[in-house]
Amino acid sequence: MNDCAKETAQRLRTSEQADLLDERGWEELRILKFRAPRLWIELRQSIESLCQKMGRAVVEFRLSPPSGLRVKRIAPPAILTVDFKEGSYRVSYSCGGRRDEYQIDVDNNGKASFRDAYHRWLAVDEVAGRLLDLLRESRF
Repeated sequence: MNDCAKETAQRLRTSEQADLLDERGWEELRILKFRAPRLWIELRQSIESLCQKMGRAVVEFRLSPPSGLRVKRIAPPAILTVDFKEGSYRVSYSCGGRRDEYQIDVDNNGKASFRDAYHRWLAVDEVAGRLLDLLRESRF
């Protein structure tokens, strides 16, 4: 095979891969648009459920418009604030001096889920538990 044929074959392979990646990117975007708001609702419900188990004497759960929530620890006082950023598919949080975010992303199986800063996949209940653990451990 001459050099020209090799270059043409390489360009075709690269072009096919780019088309495949482009298709996959659009499919992931479609999945995120559909699933990200639902994951936020599931996370919100999970946090609310955990707060109910802890009791109103320990924490107070409140929704904050347009797409956020606040959990207040009664004694000693501390506040966990969680917000869903629909445009970037992220859930950001702050508690005491800590702030960070979880990315909502699509895994290789086409399932939307949360990822932390270290790119580890996390279930909704796991994220809810981590957030409330952060509130429990917060000094202010």
